[in-house]
Amino acid sequence: MKKLLLILTSASMSLAGMAQVQRTVLAEAFSNASCGPCASQNPAYSAFLENNTSKVIGIKYQTNWPGTDPMNAQTQTWVGPRVTYYSVSGVPWGALDGTAFAGPNYSGALANLDQAELDARYAVSSPFILNVSHFFNPTIDSIFIQVLITTPNTFSNTSAQFKLQVAMIEKEICFNSPPGSNGEKNFHNVVRRMYPDANGSNVQNTWMADDTLIFNFAEPVPNYIYDKSQIAVVAFIQNNITKEVFQAGISNPIDYMMITNISGLDQITCGISIDPIVTLKNKGANNITSAVINYQINNNPVQTTNWSGNLALGASTNENIPTITGLTSGTHTLKVWVTDVNNNGNTTVGNCGKVSTSFYIAPATSAIAPLSETFTSTTFPPVDFGLDNPDGGLTWKRVSTGNPSNSMQVNCFNYGSIGAEDALIVKPIDISALQNPTLTFDVAHAIYNSSYTDRLKVEVSTDCGNSWNQVFNKAGSTLATAPATTSNFTPTNSQWRNEQVDLSAYGSATELFIKFVCINGYGNNIYVDNINVMSVFASIEDENNLAGVNIYPNPAQEYVNISFNMTQQNEVQISIMNMLGEVVMMADKGQVSTGSQLFQLNTAALANGVYNVSIKIGDITQVHRIVINK
Repeated sequence: MKKLLLILTSASMSLAGMAQVQRTVLAEAFSNASCGPCASQNPAYSAFLENNTSKVIGIKYQTNWPGTDPMNAQTQTWVGPRVTYYSVSGVPWGALDGTAFAGPNYSGALANLDQAELDARYAVSSPFILNVSHFFNPTIDSIFIQVLITTPNTFSNTSAQFKLQVAMIEKEICFNSPPGSNGEKNFHNVVRRMYPDANGSNVQNTWMADDTLIFNFAEPVPNYIYDKSQIAVVAFIQNNITKEVFQAGISNPIDYMMITNISGLDQITCGISIDPIVTLKNKGANNITSAVINYQINNNPVQTTNWSGNLALGASTNENIPTITGLTSGTHTLKVWVTDVNNNGNTTVGNCGKVSTSFYIAPATSAIAPLSETFTSTTFPPVDFGLDNPDGGLTWKRVSTGNPSNSMQVNCFNYGSIGAEDALIVKPIDISALQNPTLTFDVAHAIYNSSYTDRLKVEVSTDCGNSWNQVFNKAGSTLATAPATTSNFTPTNSQWRNEQVDLSAYGSATELFIKFVCINGYGNNIYVDNINVMSVFASIEDENNLAGVNIYPNPAQEYVNISFNMTQQNEVQISIMNMLGEVVMMADKGQVSTGSQLFQLNTAALANGVYNVSIKIGDITQVHRIVINK
């Protein structure tokens, strides 16, 4: 059974007096793991609190609407009354010391909170000194909390109804995959329990100088806690009549060090070794003098290195991990975490304690152009391609939905981290033998609305990623290939556009890297397919950005016409390939003279679906898409 102790050491009456105590501000937020705007506003809000830990304490209540949220399912008993207390009708919503965040957005929007608003509240003194502490029993299944309230000066507010609220929080909760529908995986300062309940404990409203009130709570640690090492306790004094919070305090996790960043990795590594650097931060209550750093490449055996020093609360330090060698080409994952902090014997940590990053090892030799990637293989990224996902969130992935059924996509519709950049890096290509080297690809995108703009860039590098040159950049309505929609966009076969990028400025490159960069605007999905690096046949006139080629009807049924103009005689071969890359029809036209040409292919035997038409003129090939729909 849970046990509650309340000890009143002084309950004397006094006259009103001036308070001279520095205030610690409380920021309360309400959010939900299936709330799209929450995913949009939470990252910047959490970063703001992290940058102001000396002034403000943040706690967050996960609500039971608008959708699924397992953290709320565990804590609705305590969250529900706080929702009612503030009459919260939509999330995200927040209050600073009991008053809704004010600003240019709707009242209570997390995006409203800024430095001026926080500093103004921080400058208001408080009548109370509030100290919070906690500890666990040896098996960490019971928690003991003590809250001390002191008034250094005489203070009285007879119209107030003061309550002490005490909340257990987890500083960070991280999931391997989003627990709701908004894409969020990391959650901060989440309320997990309130003591004795959401109604709090009564606090007298008249005090003599140096009066002290002590509250003690002894409770089991809830069995739904994700990571006990991240447990902290927040207490605050609130006037239930006005909802004003007069003082807040926190007891941070006891011995808690975490990795906050992995650096020292290039976007492309042209070699077989890496020298990572990790940033260690003390987020606990005690100085940290020792820890074990664990690191792992992919699913290989875990390696360790010992760290020692003296890190105070809030302080950070950088530590080099021993050089990791013998790496193969392709995309790899490095995961790092710390254990045995201050020799506490802890050998496991929760998901938040494990920080991972991807890195790309380039193959030792370049592929000889032409190159074609249609994403028909289920392997992603394709062999020897790279994936750069700095925030570990949503990124490029292969999808089989839409028409055609195989492409790569960034799910910007559910990607709340506005401004995040994710790149697919094409394996190095030798284009030095190509005539008129050209990059072609198909793109599909619909905007959500004018407020949420996604961008697609293509950049190239000839020096292993040390520098990049932009060759393509479109966003918003310029990038769009379909009408705007507030639904999750999936393209039809007619909602694609072919793009061509001239690479002649890099025509001598024997090691050309190309990367497709999505800059997320939390708008709608971006799709890319049929990446080709090839020569554009100079004898075909450039008409309608299709190099003079016209394929019709498209979609086709019984036949398809292919027309183009020849300005010099050459051999012509036309092939039709399915989305597995298999040739299903070939027509060798032999030597074709100059002038306008028209070839008709019988497609009656082909099944419905998407096909690539390859037009080979001499030693140069172009690829175009057709749809068979009978």
